[in-house]
Amino acid sequence: MTRSQTFHSACLAALLLSMGAAALRAQDFAPSRGILVAGRGEAKSKPNVVELSGTVTGEAELASDAITKYRDNRQRAVDAVENLKIENLSIEGGGVAINSSLSAAAMQAMAQGMPATGTGNNRLQVSEPLKIRIEGVDKLTTEELLETLVRIVDAGKDAGVAIGPQVEYNPYVYNPRQGQASSLATFRMSDISELRQQAYEGAIKDARTQAERLAKLSGVTLGRVTSVREGTQQNQTQMNVMYYYGAQSASEPDAYSTGKLEQITVSVVLQVEFAIE
Repeated sequence: MTRSQTFHSACLAALLLSMGAAALRAQDFAPSRGILVAGRGEAKSKPNVVELSGTVTGEAELASDAITKYRDNRQRAVDAVENLKIENLSIEGGGVAINSSLSAAAMQAMAQGMPATGTGNNRLQVSEPLKIRIEGVDKLTTEELLETLVRIVDAGKDAGVAIGPQVEYNPYVYNPRQGQASSLATFRMSDISELRQQAYEGAIKDARTQAERLAKLSGVTLGRVTSVREGTQQNQTQMNVMYYYGAQSASEPDAYSTGKLEQITVSVVLQVEFAIE
């Protein structure tokens, strides 16, 4: 074989390979020949867990005094809540934080537009968030639950615990949530796996109903399920807008919680493709 023949053979082989690869890519991106529908399903249930948050603090100019005050305040708060003898109640600590806060004289100087230096000693603050959790609240009536929450709030207030979400105030930073009412308690489900399963079943049933309707209108016979994909494609621009405006996607525990005593809803969307026989 001459050099020219070898060159032409190599070019032909490369051309055949490229044509084969292009055919495979075209097959991958070829439009579906089945029926593709989006099935939606949801399941609802009454929340069975309620959580309240509180903060215990100890503040003093000396570190030892601040720690002592914090320990005493924490023990007083825990004893006050536990003495209520509420079933299925637990208290969890969220980690101790140590911060330096300005003295009253320094804060007054700053409010008058003067520098805070040399206006008094800074104070040391030791704080810890506490989470008060009650399980099995779905078995209580609304009146019983409200009475339980009021007892906890009153006991915490008497013990010097600030019950409810803490909002940090900074006069130099704009906070759009400043001044807005916040929920005192958070209601959630301890386990959403059963609700999610019910939502999946509802989505599959809804998808089959839609596909059967389309198949009947088209005069074809609906076949088996060929693919299932959860969710729908979201536009990247929409995701960026949600992020920049502070509406980031919530984590799963936060997504299935509410500040109201209402049913928790688990929703799913399934893209289901059926073959045509």
